[in-house]
Amino acid sequence: MSFELEQLFSRIGLSVALGLLIGLQREATGPEFAGLRSFALTALFGTLCGLLAEHFGGWVLVAGLFAITILLVLGNVMQWRGRVDDLEPSVTNELALLLMFGLGAYIAFGEWELAVVVAGVFVVLLHFKVELHALARRLGGDDLRAIVQFVLITFVVLPVLPDRTFGPYAVFNPFEVWLMVTLIVGISVGGYLLYKAFGGGAGVLLGGVLGGAVSSTATTLAYARRVREGLAAPLAAVAIALASAVMLVRVKVEIAVVSPLLLRHALPALGLMLALTLLPVAWLWRRSRRQDATMPPQKNPAELGPAITMAGLYALVLFVLAAAKDSLGRDALFLVSIVAGFTDVDAITLSVSRLASEERVTLDTAWRLIVTAVLANAAFKAAMVASVGGPEVFRRTLWLLLPSLAAGLGMILWWPAAAV
Repeated sequence: MSFELEQLFSRIGLSVALGLLIGLQREATGPEFAGLRSFALTALFGTLCGLLAEHFGGWVLVAGLFAITILLVLGNVMQWRGRVDDLEPSVTNELALLLMFGLGAYIAFGEWELAVVVAGVFVVLLHFKVELHALARRLGGDDLRAIVQFVLITFVVLPVLPDRTFGPYAVFNPFEVWLMVTLIVGISVGGYLLYKAFGGGAGVLLGGVLGGAVSSTATTLAYARRVREGLAAPLAAVAIALASAVMLVRVKVEIAVVSPLLLRHALPALGLMLALTLLPVAWLWRRSRRQDATMPPQKNPAELGPAITMAGLYALVLFVLAAAKDSLGRDALFLVSIVAGFTDVDAITLSVSRLASEERVTLDTAWRLIVTAVLANAAFKAAMVASVGGPEVFRRTLWLLLPSLAAGLGMILWWPAAAV
């Protein structure tokens, strides 16, 4: 068998397989006029039209799409005449068949990996119909405004900003500053939408995870306050520690986006801290899981005011770090990292990662600065828990976080630079 013929059979096989996958989902979820075989044949027809178009021109694809459209119209007319009362108004199946034809045509001359990804996204959207509709019903005006504001921040403001540096130390780049804002807001909006999907009745574990994705500091404050309202201290401590664990994951994501090479150096410390946070949390949760807790309300994380504040804070930290290194030396960077960590770990993480990517600070210094900021932020939140929640929740929270904090401090002081 020639290589070209083998490639041809492979494309046809992939087309039929993806068609069967989508058709199986459609046929299993309800009465539709097109099922398993229809989707497989539609995908195969699209692939054949694509192969023919390579030899006879693009009109073959247009004719194939027209033929599929006519069949859909006739199929719907026949079904409406047969059992009008059984039909629920929807165009999902028709759109699915048209997309299946397009996907089959793409397989004829496109990248296989992209076709598989599209089919995967396709079947997920089809299968989670009930959950997606439930999420849409839960979204109110404030939630839709969060989505629209994120679109505004990302796709309207970002493209018009100049992508060049200004000012002293050549660190202020409006495009890069706002790009970092979109990263942080995007993570927070994702956590906010998950919170809306699961609702305020989410248990303490999910509350800590989702709250940490939106804002670990706000989640810490909310659960500390709820102890005063009667929430059991162990549950509050678990939620607060989980939010801190999610913050460590956020830090890893931010480093990976800005400076992937730095992530390799930061992983030993951040990974150890994450593990030493989750282990005691799991132990305490097993002892207190019979009690449950409602997740505190979360605020819209995509408001323009906080986004602008975040941009200013990131730019300020970036400038102060560059100025401190230039004027005071390496040790001054740790003081800046501590002060910045008290207010916002995201800003210092992104600033240090950018300086590391531009080789303004060494990778060894960069990960230590980030861990220092994480420790400072943990100390700030511990003080918040003590003042707002009281001594019992403070003691339990400190017991959960102390192994992680000790490990982070030990890594900063004694981890050899040559081994990182």
